[in-house]
Amino acid sequence: MVFRLSLHFIIEELIPRHVRTRCQEAVAANENPGSSMYIRVGAIDGDTIVPAKLYSLTDKFPTDYQHAVKLAIDECYEQLSRSFPPGRSFQTTSGCGALGATLDDCLWLRTYEKCPNSRWTASPVCNKVRQRVPYC
Repeated sequence: MVFRLSLHFIIEELIPRHVRTRCQEAVAANENPGSSMYIRVGAIDGDTIVPAKLYSLTDKFPTDYQHAVKLAIDECYEQLSRSFPPGRSFQTTSGCGALGATLDDCLWLRTYEKCPNSRWTASPVCNKVRQRVPYC
């Protein structure tokens, strides 16, 4: 599945749709969807992120986009390894582990920031966003 933002930016799903669907069903049963989907694909083991498992999920992407996602994975791994050191459990106010949801947010943002030019349209809005110019 592909998401299209109002800025005409296309971002592919890293976690397969069938895994996301199972995790959305888990949320209805009061489980943590963020960590659950990453645990199901082996990208979170206990309280540790496993970058190699995330890299393998990029094989389905075109080369330039695959490179951008792998850079995002590396940055998120570095950032979250400092924020969520192994051996310490971080939970949200609802009691869910925060690592999976935080990883998901980080990957989306870092992939967005590194997205290759070929994935953007040439609209004025997209050009302003890529230049980090606020658009009113």
